[in-house]
Amino acid sequence: MGEELRVDPAVLSAAAGACQRFGEATARQWRRVEPETVDAARALPGWRTARALQDTLGAWEDDMTRLVAHLQRLGTALEECAADYRRADAASAGHFDIRGR
Repeated sequence: MGEELRVDPAVLSAAAGACQRFGEATARQWRRVEPETVDAARALPGWRTARALQDTLGAWEDDMTRLVAHLQRLGTALEECAADYRRADAASAGHFDIRGR
């Protein structure tokens, strides 16, 4: 027989909150970096470095957008999983509730 698996819905909910907060913090930090990178690229007209900054900015934007979306989906999935465990626990406990029977 395999090892027992124990799931604490509160831990899942805490992890969901951490994902949401990390996603929000990532988006905030990204918004701070973007204008500075644009300014740096504009300050170097005709330089290959300017083009490299623009290319890097585009890649970062794509990556950050995907990362933030992934963290939001992960947070939602963890919270839904926690809710499922809570419902299952309540339903199972209800089978043993003999009050009023």
